[in-house]
Amino acid sequence: MWGNLRGWGISAVIVLLTAGGIWYLSTLNDVSPPTWDQATQDKYLAKVELSPAPRSVVQVMTNPCDAGDDYRAAITAYEANKNTYGAKFDYKSTADFEAFDDILKGTDCSQMTLLAKDPAEYMGYQGAAIAPLRALKTVVTAMTKRAAMLVNGRKADEAKKYYQAIFSLGTKLWEERLVWDELDAGQELMATGALGLARIAEEEKDTDRYATLKAFDDARSKYVTDVVMPLLHVTHNFSSDAPGNIFLLARSSQDRMWRAEAIRQLGRIRWNVGNAETASAADQRAATRLLTKWADDPTLDPVLRTTAQLARDVSEIDLQKEVTAGQQEQ
Repeated sequence: MWGNLRGWGISAVIVLLTAGGIWYLSTLNDVSPPTWDQATQDKYLAKVELSPAPRSVVQVMTNPCDAGDDYRAAITAYEANKNTYGAKFDYKSTADFEAFDDILKGTDCSQMTLLAKDPAEYMGYQGAAIAPLRALKTVVTAMTKRAAMLVNGRKADEAKKYYQAIFSLGTKLWEERLVWDELDAGQELMATGALGLARIAEEEKDTDRYATLKAFDDARSKYVTDVVMPLLHVTHNFSSDAPGNIFLLARSSQDRMWRAEAIRQLGRIRWNVGNAETASAADQRAATRLLTKWADDPTLDPVLRTTAQLARDVSEIDLQKEVTAGQQEQ
């Protein structure tokens, strides 16, 4: 009898150990779950959208042309003579500035292909999009000084053209939003254009126009605070509870830009580098599987497929360089 009890006990231990081992092995592939509740998921997974829509506020983008070449020409003009448009810009000068003319020329175009002309160049980890966007923003800063001078000189109609051009450029950057830097530049330029036009409306005592422009900028600011900045934190400043949210964004975001940013973060998770150091081994394996799958998926949006290929192929050394470059900029 006692022998049977001992045998049963040993059998029970074996069963428990086997079950425990199976459970442990199963957990090795457990990906970190998302931490967002359903309401937060609905907000953060939705397509980027401003209300009221920018095009309804400043109705100048009516010509079916592509302003990409105009804006590239402005970048080239800036690169050829940075001092003219930079800190030494003479806002009192009445000279024609080539980069100004290029941006003004693109005002009424309804479309723009800028960074999206070559996604592979801008979707990587070296921040290639920063230089052309910085060039445009620098030119716009100079244009804003010129516009303010025109307003002060009672030349509001001329100033409006500058602010409309700035708003138009911002709208098109916001709409293309290949990467977060482009979306951020877009919302910043829309704010500059809207507030400039609002100032003119106020001086002209056009209360309805002023209210429309101010309401738009308030809505833009609130959207950036409530949606853009939290998602930026998840995709760029990886926190301890974020891996599951990254996987959710990469799989399910309705907005191509946020999905692409999440896919790029999977490349960091894969190597557990920099801001992705909190990812588990299971997260790393899952990131590799997903990137391999998406990189070879011919049905996936070409920009997302390119992003997945870059994230799949990025080396640990390149990611470490990215971390170092980011630290130097801070």
